[in-house]
Amino acid sequence: MKPLAIRFIFYVMWLFITSCDAKPQISNQITLPALKSFELSAPPMPSTKEKTLARFGKKLFFDTRLSWNNTVSCSSCHRPELSFTDGLKRARGKAGLTMNTPTIVNSRHGNFFFWDGRADSLAAQALSPIEHPAEHGISRGHVVAHLLRYYRQEYESHFGKISDALAAMAPTLARGALPKPKRLAITPTQFSMVATTIANPLWLRELLAAPEALRLNMIESFTTAKYIPAIPKEWFGRYNSFTDVQQMAVNKVFFNFGKALAAYQRNLMANQSPFDLFLRRLNGQKNVTAALSEDFGISELRGFEVFAGSGKCHFCHSGPLFTNGAFHNIGLPQGETMPLQLGRTQGLGHLKSAEFKCMGAKAFGHSAVDGIQDQASCAMTEFLDPDHADFLGAFKTPSLRNLMKTAPYFHDGSAQTLEQVIDHYQQQGRPAVGHREEILTGIQLAPKEVEDLIAFLKSLESPIIDLSAPMIASPDKVS
Repeated sequence: MKPLAIRFIFYVMWLFITSCDAKPQISNQITLPALKSFELSAPPMPSTKEKTLARFGKKLFFDTRLSWNNTVSCSSCHRPELSFTDGLKRARGKAGLTMNTPTIVNSRHGNFFFWDGRADSLAAQALSPIEHPAEHGISRGHVVAHLLRYYRQEYESHFGKISDALAAMAPTLARGALPKPKRLAITPTQFSMVATTIANPLWLRELLAAPEALRLNMIESFTTAKYIPAIPKEWFGRYNSFTDVQQMAVNKVFFNFGKALAAYQRNLMANQSPFDLFLRRLNGQKNVTAALSEDFGISELRGFEVFAGSGKCHFCHSGPLFTNGAFHNIGLPQGETMPLQLGRTQGLGHLKSAEFKCMGAKAFGHSAVDGIQDQASCAMTEFLDPDHADFLGAFKTPSLRNLMKTAPYFHDGSAQTLEQVIDHYQQQGRPAVGHREEILTGIQLAPKEVEDLIAFLKSLESPIIDLSAPMIASPDKVS
């Protein structure tokens, strides 16, 4: 055999042997600081006072009596076994809703809540479904009467004595009392943005054919769900019959009810995923691959590289919660049976006029800050413009933690699988309204990249810990 052929055989054998022994290689783009920027550390353990308030909130969270027919509780849509979602395309509640149920795990870190950001505190977020006619379907009067009947001693241990005057109103409150919701008007600027970007041709023709004086009202009709139960008018009349002092007393108890629910939600934590454990193993390591394990291996690490590189996921899903907390139009088309959803444009409109918003709440004659947000983050709302073009059709970036339990995906629940989610971002579809986020253009992933990316996303699954109790357990029995 010729010497050259012999050398070639030995060279091939050397490549085979070394390739078997070599450590898997990844791009130099993955650095320790980049990985550690996604590390979610545990918050300080709650005090004894905070724990007892959270346990009170947990009772309220699972109490189905806080609904129109005693069948709906907060846990109806936020089920612990599904990472506090419901597994449905769109939430059900009393009459069926138009959006997917987001998780409330790790929500203590949020600034704005709901898909359109119409609440700026967890306490305010907790109150909205109670009085929504398609969700719990009751009023704040019902809530105050319920607390007086079943939880008065526990409520007073946290928030102080309920006055005898308010307690005497219990029979009246139990029949329902609610301020009339404010009508959110579409502005001329918003009309122009909608008319020039709306994807539904039938709606566009109807808009252009309608008299100018009716066009704003037409858009409002497009944004309204086909069936929303009517709120009994006598609830409005009963609330309006109260004096200012009585209204303030009712609102204060109602908001404290929201604070108790928020205390429970603030303690729901998920930071024990294979990815989290991998990040902790990185401490003291000079080489990223030295921290790999069976649960987080080379495929997951390559998936992170796709996540932070060609997949462009990190532009919106950044930081320890895998969300930047901002609002983006990701180009979802108009659903056939869905109302037109204006996203952050509509959410900001609601927030600025909200009764229990963080800054300037008039319900108690002072700010409704519940100790979570600071004054600077509360003030942010005052400088946001609902007429800004980037807000039209934009929805809040959800966390990617515990994705395997929170399907289906997107605000409209239109994607059943992670493969469908990734495929959406590789398409250039037209959004229902507004302009698609420009950063999302040009995403094209090879099948192996998709496989690795999904492996990484699966590594974000974590058990949920209730910081006010040992672990998430079955709902406490209410009496």
